[in-house]
Amino acid sequence: TERLDSYDFYLRGAALAHQGTPNALELFRKAIERDKEFAAAHAMAAFVLMVQQGRSGSPLPDRKRDEAVQFAEQAIQLGREDAAVLARSAHVLCYLAHQYDRATLLANEAVALNANLAVAWHSRGWVALMSVIPDLAIESFQRMMRLSPLDPLINLARCGISLAHFQASRYEEGFEIAKALVDMKPGTHSSGAYIINAIALGRTPEGTAEATRLLKSEPALRVPFAHDIFPMRTEEMKAKVATALREAGVPD
Repeated sequence: TERLDSYDFYLRGAALAHQGTPNALELFRKAIERDKEFAAAHAMAAFVLMVQQGRSGSPLPDRKRDEAVQFAEQAIQLGREDAAVLARSAHVLCYLAHQYDRATLLANEAVALNANLAVAWHSRGWVALMSVIPDLAIESFQRMMRLSPLDPLINLARCGISLAHFQASRYEEGFEIAKALVDMKPGTHSSGAYIINAIALGRTPEGTAEATRLLKSEPALRVPFAHDIFPMRTEEMKAKVATALREAGVPD
């Protein structure tokens, strides 16, 4: 953008984006109000709405989900040559709209445009994970972590690796990564990765204990929400996640 006031709101929103605060969305809205063609602001508005769902343990209301998808679509139209815009938009479209094939094309385009952009590899990792391509997901997350070892998204990348190991039936590896994340800073995704890997390993008491703790912080979490919070393309993997959560004591 050439509008410095718009860019100022964008930078302020970016500083808050990974904290999941509602203020970030309002700052991106203000950036867009001042420059409706600011692709990065549209992409980040979509991203923070997606983060709200990921943190909450329950699906976004339809109105907010549709708004996030609209922001992502607009970002793609305005920013076809911007790798960060394409990456974040791909992540949103895969996570909230389950557009797996289209998201894969966009994520691949993002890393082709800028192979040194950590966020592009991060989004490609999540798109591959949601598409149930675990080894590609791990490769993408590891590339992201090499490029940006102090990235604010790095623990989410580690969580993605844990979930990818679960998909590949490497439960011990997935459990150890998730355990380290939960010990450091538990969250919906890290706790979920811990629970499902623990149950798959037969460590039911540990999985149940973490599910109990998670439900205290996210009481709205339910097994039917699993496909929204942990979207996975195949029916087999959806059922596998749901069964593990149910066995750990997450209610229907």
